[in-house]
Amino acid sequence: MDHSPRWPAERVAVIPLAHEPLDVALPVGHPLAKKETVTADDVGGEAWVTSHPGYSPADVLSAVAAVSSREPNIIHRINDYSTVAALVAAGGVVGLLPRYTAGPVMNPDIVLRPLEGISTRRRIDLLARPENLKRRAVVMVCEALEDIMAGLVQQG
Repeated sequence: MDHSPRWPAERVAVIPLAHEPLDVALPVGHPLAKKETVTADDVGGEAWVTSHPGYSPADVLSAVAAVSSREPNIIHRINDYSTVAALVAAGGVVGLLPRYTAGPVMNPDIVLRPLEGISTRRRIDLLARPENLKRRAVVMVCEALEDIMAGLVQQG
């Protein structure tokens, strides 16, 4: 997350790939799905599927709780976006899914809505030992990952 400690740049090379927001995932028939964006007050009282503590979705949900002054109603804790997407699509819960990289788990029964007023961005960085960046094969993989992420961000 943006507020997380930085990588130890003195020991690893950090290649930023993206700042990816986590969006609120709603079942397509949910009343909030009609809105362009949602707020913490909109979603604070919802039933949630989120990650275990220490992972970015749980961090964002803690911020939602703080801003909305409501204890989150967490129904499931799962560290797998495809399972989160399936539970949201089935109805009864909302969740958080990454805006750019959730494509493979998305289906027509889910809509993503940006969350206003709370930073939901996570950093996606490529880490490498500095000495390995002198190897052509490693540089080629880094460039390929940069190109793939740039394409995902552009689509998002």
